[in-house]
Amino acid sequence: MPTLAALASDLGHNGDALIALAQCADVLARYAENASEALRANVFGSPSYVLAGEMFYGQDRLEMLDRALHAPFQPTRWRNPPVHDQK
Repeated sequence: MPTLAALASDLGHNGDALIALAQCADVLARYAENASEALRANVFGSPSYVLAGEMFYGQDRLEMLDRALHAPFQPTRWRNPPVHDQK
């Protein structure tokens, strides 16, 4: 991670502290929790976003995710009429 630390330092941050924080027990535990949650949601790639049980996979789905956040999908109440046996 020397490259990440150097980039952070070049931007005026403490790169070594950033790397140390990223590797602390709390962050590693959160990472493990997030990974377990992703497995339970059947996430198969990155980036993936799950909203109300619906997965949006890929950066090209951000517009769809944004629309779902602002205007959630409402299923129609329309149903096919029953089919009667015509013997």
